[in-house]
Amino acid sequence: MTLIQVPDTINSDLSLICGYTFNEPELSANDFVIVEDGASHRNYFGQVVGPQANLNRSALGPQDNATINAFEQLEQNNYAREVVVREVYFYQVNLIKDITQDPPSSVRRRPQIGSIARQATENEIIRYLKLPPADERYRIGQIIDSNIGIYIKPQTLFYQSLIAGATGSGKTNSCANYIRAALQMDFAAIVYDHKPDYQHIDRPNQDAIDILNGNGQTNQDTTWIEGVNADYYYLGDESTAFQGTPIAIPASEFDPAVLAAVMYYPPNETNSREEFETLLEEFDDEQHADQNGNDPVIWTLRDFFQWVTSNQEPWQPPESARERLGGRQASTYKAMVSKMLRRNRRPAWVDGGLPIRPTANPNGSRSRRPSPSAAVFGQDQTPQQPQWFDPAGLLQPGRALVK
Repeated sequence: MTLIQVPDTINSDLSLICGYTFNEPELSANDFVIVEDGASHRNYFGQVVGPQANLNRSALGPQDNATINAFEQLEQNNYAREVVVREVYFYQVNLIKDITQDPPSSVRRRPQIGSIARQATENEIIRYLKLPPADERYRIGQIIDSNIGIYIKPQTLFYQSLIAGATGSGKTNSCANYIRAALQMDFAAIVYDHKPDYQHIDRPNQDAIDILNGNGQTNQDTTWIEGVNADYYYLGDESTAFQGTPIAIPASEFDPAVLAAVMYYPPNETNSREEFETLLEEFDDEQHADQNGNDPVIWTLRDFFQWVTSNQEPWQPPESARERLGGRQASTYKAMVSKMLRRNRRPAWVDGGLPIRPTANPNGSRSRRPSPSAAVFGQDQTPQQPQWFDPAGLLQPGRALVK
């Protein structure tokens, strides 16, 4: 398919060239073309700006009575189409770059009458638009209204990226393809899936498959829309919206001020919140002081409860804070401990649902009270410590961590 450039008019838009094709309207809107000017020996890269205009070679205009009569006979099957219609197709092409020399430059001189345009190849489009090299493993989509793929390269992943668009424009699918390409490069990926949108990222991208089938692209390489290797985690109680393993984080990983604000959130619990934060800091300092070596210090709210109550009934403040929490402060201390044990005060992922308060068993020794979350971790009447959520230890090259 070739397009030949026709003369301009005085009022022509000089950012465009116009031309005809004579056999079939093979060019479509947004197609890319290479324009070769034999007169000036210059080449150009351009893009078709819209669908073709269908013109008749007849000298008579479309509103001429003879034309109207001829088309009436055609409509009534009295004439063959070839008798009435001798079609030529008119296009406009936006000139993007002058590609005569390398590197390409802006267009400072237009091609002359009779220049020939042909459809650009995929490699030419990638080259002149400065797109990453074509590699189906790293494909994330394609240029709209075309079959030209968009790919990423490893260097892209060392920078921030923004995928933006209107509702339904394909942001989620593009992100899924982006993640898959990164995993193909042996990167690890963490996906924060709050909506959730990526609970089936381990399956082929059915939306992309449907689009390809709808466009008749059934023979295209679909490596870029295959499922990925993924591990799933979720916060909170079991849910039909999320799959995978519940996240368990020891209380020692939280900032005392944050944990205090979460557990003592009502406005009238300011005193309990401040005292809880102070005692958490004192307890954490003691744990670090007793630590030998470089192993991380890990403790739970159950450990803190035993320390803050001196592991006694009735509760007694720790010796270091006993004087401060005596007298008028005794009520604040008791309220703080009591509210710490209330249901739903502690988020489900803190300590993985392990009970805070130990209870006495028939032998007189202390054991743990069953927790509603115990079944999630396969625990019996004596819950076992869950496996702590450690992203650094869970991340693996070529796998996604979805949470």
